[in-house]
Amino acid sequence: MKKIFSFLKFKKEKKEDFLILDIGSSGIKGLILEKEGRKKRVNGFASKSFEKFGIFQTTAFEKELLEKTISEVIKKLKLKGQTLTKKRISKILKLIAVNPEILKGRITDISFQKTNPEKIIDKEEEKIILDLILNKAQKKVAERFQENHKIALNEIKVLKKEVIETKISGYKVSSILGQKGKIFDFRVLIIFTLKNYLKIFNLIKKFFISEKTIFAHEIEGLISWLKNKKNFSGTFIDIGSRFTQIFLVKDGLLKWIGEFEVGGDIFTEALSKNLGLTQKEAEDLKLRFSKGELSSGSKKIIEGILAQPLNFWFNKLKQEFEECGNKIHFVFPQDFCLFGGGSLLPGIKKILRNGNWDNLPILNSTKIKFILPKDFPVEDKSGFLTSSQEVGIIFLVLSI
Repeated sequence: MKKIFSFLKFKKEKKEDFLILDIGSSGIKGLILEKEGRKKRVNGFASKSFEKFGIFQTTAFEKELLEKTISEVIKKLKLKGQTLTKKRISKILKLIAVNPEILKGRITDISFQKTNPEKIIDKEEEKIILDLILNKAQKKVAERFQENHKIALNEIKVLKKEVIETKISGYKVSSILGQKGKIFDFRVLIIFTLKNYLKIFNLIKKFFISEKTIFAHEIEGLISWLKNKKNFSGTFIDIGSRFTQIFLVKDGLLKWIGEFEVGGDIFTEALSKNLGLTQKEAEDLKLRFSKGELSSGSKKIIEGILAQPLNFWFNKLKQEFEECGNKIHFVFPQDFCLFGGGSLLPGIKKILRNGNWDNLPILNSTKIKFILPKDFPVEDKSGFLTSSQEVGIIFLVLSI
């Protein structure tokens, strides 16, 4: 018996390698992940910006540019010193994320009342109830999105639906199986796209010769990370190139997801228009400004140019918070947790701290901090995951 215990104790966990890709609005990131039990180690990271500014600004998808950029990222990534072949890629490709213009996440609450509350739920009844709940949640999210965006309901394609929180008579439970009760409350995560974008997913699958490719949303990784963070509360703000996403967390639970179509590109466009620069020149200037590399005179000029788009972004954020406040009615958590490339702009932090929040229930003592890859339980052997810009792909790692 002692020998068996000793063998089980010291038996090595199986090592697995995964390829993860994050296809954003302005470029593509990729990493090689080694997973051994609960340990996660990034052994390689690469990124490449799209050569053309605003590739996703229309529903027309530029196949050649996408394939070229993916190929360049893959070429930089090596597995145990070996170049990745298409056959190897098809075996280790685990997750692909697509920017929030294309892949969207929402949560919604659905209640269910049992007619026979004293009867214990068996597997058959559990399946019936969960199917009903998930279908109701899918319909509710689709109808709300259709109403807000004025599109046909049949244009929405749900890719994933999952219960992320369950309560019976107000008490949280891990499962309804074997339970009894009258009032059941479910919080459901819905991941969806528009049918118009399905050709993009098919194109990616075809490129990798893989029908098993899983398309994931970064919110899935955040939910996974929160499982051991029951005391954590904060408002995560992910500022990408064209979209800003908001994830509101209270006591370790995801309460609300919002987004609006304004991101870091609005600042690049302002610099390009006012200074007569190309998009690439304007983007480079914005990055230098964010890193504090400009002279005091140049810095003042840039601040003046960016003041108007910064206020525009802030007002859009407030509109989203107003919608959230109308639905869930509570004081926002004190911490703003910023990540994404657009969050690096100095004015973002300043306007969050000093901006006029009007009647929103946001406290003056709100803390603002940048979330970095090192804040998560993922070892980085690549040495490249140092910026809040890479947090999105780290959330994908956490979902595995």
